[in-house]
Amino acid sequence: MMAKKRYLRKQQYVLIEELVNGELDEAEALKKYGVRRSTFEKWLGDRLFVDELGRQVDGLKRRSELIVARRKSMAAVRLAELTASDKPETARKACLDIMRLDEASDFGSVQVEAKDSDEDARYEDLSAETASRLLAVLAEDGGV
Repeated sequence: MMAKKRYLRKQQYVLIEELVNGELDEAEALKKYGVRRSTFEKWLGDRLFVDELGRQVDGLKRRSELIVARRKSMAAVRLAELTASDKPETARKACLDIMRLDEASDFGSVQVEAKDSDEDARYEDLSAETASRLLAVLAEDGGV
């Protein structure tokens, strides 16, 4: 005899949707949908509920990663445009940033925050002309 297939209740789906995609925090969502804390804790012990919540969270992460990936692509294009800037310092810094991206080999591992002074010192004496030549080599090599 086959076991009866279980489904989440509508209230559970609605709460998951609110927690993942809504504006309310957990306590506000529970209050809005009339779910007691003890009930919610019980649901968190239910494999079906936790699996659905996990699927929804994974979907949210994928959507976020896609947004970031699109922005990174746009940023890389803008950075490449800045290498041709009339301002030598701007062009030099753009070249350095592109070389750092190439070194990281993954845009996701490059930090926007201030770099360690030792790392910056490696490129400090790089002239705009040298940076431009290095960028040209990277571009020919397909690295940029």
